[in-house]
Amino acid sequence: MPPTKRKLQEMPSNSVKRVRLSANELEDLDKDVLIAKVLDLQQQLDGAVKQVSTTTAMSDSQVTQKVEQARKLMIKGIESQMRWKASCKTGVAKFSYSGAVPSTRVFNELMGQPADSKKKMFTFTPATFCDAANVEITASARYSHLSLTG
Repeated sequence: MPPTKRKLQEMPSNSVKRVRLSANELEDLDKDVLIAKVLDLQQQLDGAVKQVSTTTAMSDSQVTQKVEQARKLMIKGIESQMRWKASCKTGVAKFSYSGAVPSTRVFNELMGQPADSKKKMFTFTPATFCDAANVEITASARYSHLSLTG
């Protein structure tokens, strides 16, 4: 006989229960209770607006800083994938790199895209990638150096 699940005796105390009141129930409430509910809703709304506005607003210096951080991480991630393989002799070794940036503004500046570009994914040839990101990526392997070719 498989073990049965036990029922929870009572709801956890840390969960917040959202109560929806009908029009009749709202009419029955006292004025003080209604005012308290309205003030509570205003505070929740203000908190949500502040949270959204702080995540979207970045100054130019912050964007530049985030671009440099993303560029360093991108170069490090690509260089870590550049290892010697037998296919390096024929020039057909492949790799892919995917990364995340905090905003589209940072990505557009990092990759030299127009500021109003809304695309979320890109595929670059090595030459256009190096031109767009303003980087030259090389790595040492065995007794030679590897570089991006296209």
